[in-house]
Amino acid sequence: MPEAITHAIAFAVFPHLPNDCLGQALANLARFPRLEVFLFTVFLAPEVQAGAPFRQPDGVVTHPNRPPRHVLERDVIAAAAGWDLTKHDRMLPRGQVLFEARRAGG
Repeated sequence: MPEAITHAIAFAVFPHLPNDCLGQALANLARFPRLEVFLFTVFLAPEVQAGAPFRQPDGVVTHPNRPPRHVLERDVIAAAAGWDLTKHDRMLPRGQVLFEARRAGG
């Protein structure tokens, strides 16, 4: 039963998918009325590196247009429209950043 899903996790998924997949995932998850939280990771790059390869803190090189991909924080925020988004400071494997999305106003 889809309405029974309360948590969703996508660790190390979005760096391997086209950048528009995060927004699509969040839109699709909105149909689950009991969903409380969606935890996901991405590689972030600073604005000045948006269109070029970027060396993450642990040394992995990410790219704007091929795996492993990086995104800008503002693009993550835009993709999460309708969700309350929290960025966590924990250092995850390979320098990925953990985000927590909850329904806006939930």
